[in-house]
Amino acid sequence: VSRIQNREQTAAQTVMECMKRIDAWNGELNAFIHVSPNAISDARKLDEWFSTPNNVAPPLAGAPIAVKDLIDMVSMPATYGAVHKHPERNREDASVVARLVEAGAVIVGKTNLDEYAFRTTSVNPHFGIARNPWNRDRIAGGSSGGSAISVATKMSVAAIGTDTGGSIRIPAALTGIVGYKPSFGAVSRFGVFPLASSLDHVGPMARTVGDVRTLMKVIAGRDERDPDSYPLPQWESTLRTLHVNEVRIGIPVDDFFSVGDKEVLHAVARTALGLDDCRTSKLQWHSAPVRIPLLAEAAQAQAIILSSEALYVHHERLQTEPDLYGAPTRRRLEDAKQYLGCEYVWAKNVQRAFQREIAEIFESVDILMLPTTPIGAPRVAEETVVLDGIKWAVPSLLTRYTNLWNLAGVPAITLPCGLTDEGLPIGVQLVSGRFEDNKLLWIAERMESWLPRAVLPPEYE
Repeated sequence: VSRIQNREQTAAQTVMECMKRIDAWNGELNAFIHVSPNAISDARKLDEWFSTPNNVAPPLAGAPIAVKDLIDMVSMPATYGAVHKHPERNREDASVVARLVEAGAVIVGKTNLDEYAFRTTSVNPHFGIARNPWNRDRIAGGSSGGSAISVATKMSVAAIGTDTGGSIRIPAALTGIVGYKPSFGAVSRFGVFPLASSLDHVGPMARTVGDVRTLMKVIAGRDERDPDSYPLPQWESTLRTLHVNEVRIGIPVDDFFSVGDKEVLHAVARTALGLDDCRTSKLQWHSAPVRIPLLAEAAQAQAIILSSEALYVHHERLQTEPDLYGAPTRRRLEDAKQYLGCEYVWAKNVQRAFQREIAEIFESVDILMLPTTPIGAPRVAEETVVLDGIKWAVPSLLTRYTNLWNLAGVPAITLPCGLTDEGLPIGVQLVSGRFEDNKLLWIAERMESWLPRAVLPPEYE
């Protein structure tokens, strides 16, 4: 983006580079469901505007952005990863898209996802498998898998995803990029097809924390069409305005967080130990063990709320057009019928209690640090994984360390922190208090400066 703003490269040149990469690799990786036929002409129009004297480049200055196909756009179809017809939708751009375009972004396409975002693999029964560029026999994670692939392979400079239980952070971690779930309500969900309305978040995916911050300054803020959205916070902050000269890191030590591949757990532990010994920009890092309350209840409440709210969205189509759903999605929706109204009320009460307990934790620490996923990217057909002799279902294992923070509504970010012995990316997750998005991004950016960068094989560079 800065190269376009500084006139080192035109918007059209940048978009054409991305479109060449899409042409070269999308057939194999299946990142995009739709590719914009107008992206290059849109970029040329921006270049003409930039060339007019006194016109200042907007914040995104022709940046090629990919958008998850759960998000409405007038100029491109919205499938939501499914084959049902939705004539009542797609009549105007989602608020997040409108803000991107207003800031000068060029939308290069709509990305692949799990059907209705209701899984964590991006193995789509209608539009095919979104394959991990690190190893095409592995999943990219989901449900924002296509968005992650597009960023990891530079088919876009950034992407927009959605996250209800980890759907931004999981694919970002498995493909070696940065994925950010803001505080609940930080980004408007108007024009985004719902999965579970009290858990849904919209957020950016990029190769650096700085690019995530740039996108957040554009897409965050109050939107009257989303009653859960809240006003834009102050994103331009410094050490002085944040009053931070040391970062207090909480390391969850409950048995709940001991599940995982040893390579992943060791990589995150090394990250924490390295911070204890690191002094950068007069910033000191201190870590201490913390215990997270209500873990069992919170995990159960998350499952009940997500399933019940998803069934509410789909109950009519499940009765009238059940055969149009893929088998995994239909099965999950049918399973959701087991929950009673009193169980949903119980789950909402747990959610409120959990949010209060988490808020108290962030009175004594600035961030929590833990793995993003307990394992590296599973194989495409792998339904279960064995860890320490125990068999785990892949979807529930991938969300184990992410979905708690959707229930709490707090911001969370994943950064690449190394590779497994098989050469698959590992993500470290940082979590902060509700509405402390700016502090979390500020800390993440400083941590990123010395963490190992995930670099894709040469064919994608």
